[in-house]
Amino acid sequence: STGKPKFSYFDKEDWSQMVEHAVKAFQACGLEPGDRIANCLSVGDLYGSFVSFDHVNFRLGLTTFGFSDKLSPEQFLEVAKKFKINAFQGFPPQFMPLFQTIHDMDPNFSIKKILYAGQPLAKASYDWLKNAFKTERVASIIGTTEAGELGYQCEQQDGTNLHHLIDEYNYLEVIDDHGNPLPDGTSGSIVVTTLMKWSPPLLRYLIGDGGRIINEQCACGRTGRVLEYQGRIDDIIAIGLMNVKHSDIFEALKKFPILEMQLVGRSEGIHESLTINIETSREEMSLLRPESVREELSRLVPHMKESLELKGFRLEVKVLEPGKLERNSRTGKLKRILDERIKK
Repeated sequence: STGKPKFSYFDKEDWSQMVEHAVKAFQACGLEPGDRIANCLSVGDLYGSFVSFDHVNFRLGLTTFGFSDKLSPEQFLEVAKKFKINAFQGFPPQFMPLFQTIHDMDPNFSIKKILYAGQPLAKASYDWLKNAFKTERVASIIGTTEAGELGYQCEQQDGTNLHHLIDEYNYLEVIDDHGNPLPDGTSGSIVVTTLMKWSPPLLRYLIGDGGRIINEQCACGRTGRVLEYQGRIDDIIAIGLMNVKHSDIFEALKKFPILEMQLVGRSEGIHESLTINIETSREEMSLLRPESVREELSRLVPHMKESLELKGFRLEVKVLEPGKLERNSRTGKLKRILDERIKK
């Protein structure tokens, strides 16, 4: 948001350890030598996934096709057929509209394996991939640019937010607002301590995500800890190929008479929508037009125009009288971000 460059550093040994442990995670997610995989992850903007995933792909013995996140359905379908691509890496807001369009173009086309990152996948999207798109394996991997991989999904965790942790590589804790470790089963903020990264190391690094440790052994037989990943915990929502910050939206709409604002992410079938709930004074109710808000966002917020052009993404603006948004009964505060795609 500041426009200043930021960096994450890895030396040779750091990188080698990251790739070695990621290979094991990718294998557990169903990838195997001989797979022909489309790497459709993002490049730049502090995303290290495209580069790091490609290194892991080569080490695992995959044939990788570097699309990044710049691709059209027509181009992808043509290349995928020509080179017999059977696997895919990407973000849910990106590939769900892509695969919907491709399915309309060719109902018989399928990607057999999907490895996704960046945010939870809605159950309806998972069901569509398995049933309509005929995907055999859908698995998630979670990590950070700064620390590398944190967790992965085995064959028993498909379609859920549960992930096996990689404790021998990155040790993860769930803490409260004061930095105290929380007992298993309690949701809180995730902090990471790197055990095999030294240039520089990370000590109880707050990644901005939430979760809880599940004290149950997975049906796959692995005995390590399991995390229920709950997504972002701060005022930001990842939707429609964007990381939408409440403060950025509020700043973009500063010319409007907004008293309070709430962002709500929803999944309706395989479609996603972002609703901006705005409270304004009763005098301004008839003057604050949702169409004007949409136009201003499209003009001022980076990537909003591109997201509005995506098939399957919808932006709604609702103007409400003061006090109509639900407050915390104890504090009177308004929850500024609601992500209804994440199962409670």
